Amino acid sequence: MKSLFFIILIVFSAKSQSETWLQSSRFFPPTEENVDIFIYKGLNFQGKASPYEANIFQNFKHFGPKAKKNPSENNAINVRFIEEGTHIIAIESTQNSKNYTKIAFQNYLNELGETAISLQNNATNISEIKQEYAKMLIQVGAASQQETAALESEQRLEIIPIENPFGEKTNISFKILFDKEPLSGVSLLHFVKTNSQTSMFGEHSNKNGIVNFPINRGLHLFKVVYVIPSVDKNKADFETHIASLTFGKK
Repeated sequence: MKSLFFIILIVFSAKSQSETWLQSSRFFPPTEENVDIFIYKGLNFQGKASPYEANIFQNFKHFGPKAKKNPSENNAINVRFIEEGTHIIAIESTQNSKNYTKIAFQNYLNELGETAISLQNNATNISEIKQEYAKMLIQVGAASQQETAALESEQRLEIIPIENPFGEKTNISFKILFDKEPLSGVSLLHFVKTNSQTSMFGEHSNKNGIVNFPINRGLHLFKVVYVIPSVDKNKADFETHIASLTFGKK
């Protein structure tokens, strides 16, 4: 059972930290259909589409059966899914920097539940570089029971379904990886949208970086935030990495 502290922490974090996610015009298209994929920004799975701009978003990748990226229209990524199966679309943001006071950055860490990071030796002002990783699953045609590796996108911070969420299972495990290593003790937020209603849940990953959630009908958004001291102190004091995963469930 989740502690009251963890529930309060999740609600506070969700209100103060916006999400970036990929959302498709159709999550279950037929083959040979052109599908618009939008980049959304907002809170609690509510937001507005942002233009797909090369100077802000980079490293567009597709994994899975055959598909073709078309010229972008309507500020969206347009993809034609040629073959049936589970497809992965992934993008990354370019790095952006931000400066904080020491107190403001400590509050930021507290919101995220980052108790292992100490600011004792840091100066009054703290710099941060932030990078976001967005991934989406689309099911074209009948669902197949793919292995975990087939649902990876090689992003630095990544949320990976261990079982294919488009199958018959209604309880799915997710693994959180950073630099291909499991992350333990980080909070994974899970937003579920059914019609106009949005629900939110959260769990900490176990020692193997795994979290388990029931997956029912609706649109699903997962989000994880990971903060580490920067390797290159000339660039920033800390790095913040944010990953999201979206998919639909019939």
